[in-house]
Amino acid sequence: MIGLRLDRQNDVIPLGPAKRSRASHQNMQNPCCQVEGCNLDLMLAKDYHRRHRICEGHSKSPKVIVAGMERRFCQQCSR
Repeated sequence: MIGLRLDRQNDVIPLGPAKRSRASHQNMQNPCCQVEGCNLDLMLAKDYHRRHRICEGHSKSPKVIVAGMERRFCQQCSR
């Protein structure tokens, strides 16, 4: 027979600190497109566009300028 000791409590393994959300709650109140010069309000935009803070038009652009740098928005990896 296998020697199981059911009278012992299992050791408790503490979990690490809870993960923080990436965006602060304040930024989610008034989401707008992060592309320079756009600032389009994303309140009525699809969830995907609000989550990535980019309007539909710029999400399909080959290149955009964000924080002074030329970027490509990849729809596959959302970066």
